[in-house]
Amino acid sequence: MSVAFKLMFENELFPAFSKYDSHTWRKTILWQEDIDYTLKTSLEPLKAVYKRSSGSNALPGGKQYM
Repeated sequence: MSVAFKLMFENELFPAFSKYDSHTWRKTILWQEDIDYTLKTSLEPLKAVYKRSSGSNALPGGKQYM
């Protein structure tokens, strides 16, 4: 099984994934001062939204009930 996954990754997935350079995007877009500032100042409200809507009423693997 592991040989099959290795072959699938090397022959099928890696050529498609190698077209995209996510590190360049991080350096040019994500890791900028204004983005960092916005995320830092918005962190607590974002945490509150996440906590409120993260499915805390759902059982692990179960449906979410609101």
